Amino acid sequence: MAWVVSVPLGLALVGIPARKLGYLSSQKLLDIVVGSDVGRYVPLAVVVLLWALVTAILVQVIVETGGALRRRRDLRSAGA
Repeated sequence: MAWVVSVPLGLALVGIPARKLGYLSSQKLLDIVVGSDVGRYVPLAVVVLLWALVTAILVQVIVETGGALRRRRDLRSAGA
Protein backbone atom coordinates (compact mmCIF):
# COMPACT_ATOMS: atom_id res chain seq x y z
CA MET A 1 0.00 0.00 0.00
CA ALA A 2 2.89 2.34 0.74
CA TRP A 3 4.18 1.95 -2.82
CA VAL A 4 0.74 2.60 -4.32
CA VAL A 5 0.62 5.93 -2.49
CA SER A 6 4.29 6.85 -2.86
CA VAL A 7 4.84 6.37 -6.60
CA PRO A 8 2.27 8.91 -7.84
CA LEU A 9 2.92 11.25 -4.92
CA GLY A 10 6.65 11.12 -5.60
CA LEU A 11 6.04 11.88 -9.28
CA ALA A 12 3.89 14.87 -8.33
CA LEU A 13 6.45 16.15 -5.82
CA VAL A 14 9.23 15.97 -8.43
CA GLY A 15 7.41 16.49 -11.70
CA ILE A 16 5.33 19.55 -10.86
CA PRO A 17 8.27 21.65 -9.66
CA ALA A 18 10.38 20.45 -12.60
CA ARG A 19 7.68 21.60 -15.02
CA LYS A 20 7.09 24.91 -13.24
CA LEU A 21 10.82 25.69 -13.12
CA GLY A 22 11.17 24.84 -16.81
CA TYR A 23 13.56 21.98 -16.23
CA LEU A 24 11.27 19.50 -17.96
CA SER A 25 9.33 21.56 -20.48
CA SER A 26 7.43 20.35 -23.52
CA GLN A 27 10.31 21.47 -25.72
CA LYS A 28 12.82 19.40 -23.71
CA LEU A 29 10.55 16.36 -23.94
CA LEU A 30 10.34 16.86 -27.70
CA ASP A 31 14.14 17.16 -27.86
CA ILE A 32 14.39 13.74 -26.18
CA VAL A 33 12.32 12.20 -28.96
CA VAL A 34 13.83 13.96 -31.99
CA GLY A 35 17.35 14.74 -30.77
CA SER A 36 20.42 12.81 -31.79
CA ASP A 37 22.96 13.34 -28.99
CA VAL A 38 23.17 11.46 -25.71
CA GLY A 39 22.92 14.66 -23.66
CA ARG A 40 19.26 14.95 -24.57
CA TYR A 41 18.48 12.33 -21.91
CA VAL A 42 20.04 14.25 -19.01
CA PRO A 43 16.93 16.23 -17.92
CA LEU A 44 14.78 13.10 -18.04
CA ALA A 45 17.40 11.05 -16.17
CA VAL A 46 17.65 13.67 -13.42
CA VAL A 47 13.88 13.76 -12.98
CA VAL A 48 13.61 9.96 -12.92
CA LEU A 49 16.43 9.64 -10.37
CA LEU A 50 14.87 12.31 -8.14
CA TRP A 51 11.49 10.61 -8.51
CA ALA A 52 13.02 7.31 -7.39
CA LEU A 53 14.73 8.95 -4.41
CA VAL A 54 11.61 10.81 -3.28
CA THR A 55 9.48 7.68 -3.73
CA ALA A 56 11.87 5.58 -1.64
CA ILE A 57 11.90 8.21 1.11
CA LEU A 58 8.10 8.39 1.10
CA VAL A 59 7.79 4.60 1.34
CA GLN A 60 10.20 4.55 4.27
CA VAL A 61 8.32 7.32 6.08
CA ILE A 62 4.94 5.65 5.51
CA VAL A 63 6.18 2.24 6.69
CA GLU A 64 7.95 3.64 9.75
CA THR A 65 5.01 5.85 10.69
CA GLY A 66 2.60 2.94 10.30
CA GLY A 67 4.79 0.76 12.50
CA ALA A 68 5.04 3.44 15.17
CA LEU A 69 1.28 3.95 15.17
CA ARG A 70 0.72 0.20 15.42
CA ARG A 71 3.14 -0.10 18.35
CA ARG A 72 1.44 2.81 20.12
CA ARG A 73 -1.98 1.25 19.58
CA ASP A 74 -0.75 -2.12 20.83
CA LEU A 75 0.70 -0.52 23.99
CA ARG A 76 -2.56 1.28 24.68
CA SER A 77 -4.65 -1.88 24.22
CA ALA A 78 -2.23 -3.94 26.36
CA GLY A 79 -2.28 -1.34 29.14
CA ALA A 80 -6.05 -0.96 29.16
